[in-house]
Amino acid sequence: MGDYIRYDQDGKIINKYVSVDGGDIKDDADILQVDRPTLESITKYHKVINDTVVEMSQLEKDVLDQAEADAKEQAVFDAIDKYEISNVDLITALVQVINKRIPSNIITKAEITQQIKDNR
Repeated sequence: MGDYIRYDQDGKIINKYVSVDGGDIKDDADILQVDRPTLESITKYHKVINDTVVEMSQLEKDVLDQAEADAKEQAVFDAIDKYEISNVDLITALVQVINKRIPSNIITKAEITQQIKDNR
């Protein structure tokens, strides 16, 4: 039994295997056996270079953090495009758009809540 990590062609660690028989790992490409302390110390800021686990440089960490932030923001935008947002956000945006188009007759939150109560 041993501890293993899988990494991609750029050295990014993509999976950890704890206490497994190395033969059980079907595809042994880009697999590295490591000791338990190394396995437990691995964070998203580690990578594999020449079969050695190393910490990324500060520039690499910054690039990784920015890529994750960009992906998170894009996921939010994708959800918005599909109206996968709260009803409060949707109604708020709708009222804001209407109020911009008809500034002389602003819709208020009090009017909306009263109308909802009246509809019940």
